[in-house]
Amino acid sequence: MPNPQLTTARFLSRSIEDEQRRFTQEADRLAEQAAGIAASPPARRRTYHGLR
Repeated sequence: MPNPQLTTARFLSRSIEDEQRRFTQEADRLAEQAAGIAASPPARRRTYHGLR
């Protein structure tokens, strides 16, 4: 029978690794989106959060 502490430790380790991977993927996605926004010329009468 597996040691419950080792099983829990493995689960938590995987959970943390998965969360770190998701965080990195989201950060990369946001960086790409920000770079695209920064590289595009400003649109005429561009609004910021719906405000002019």
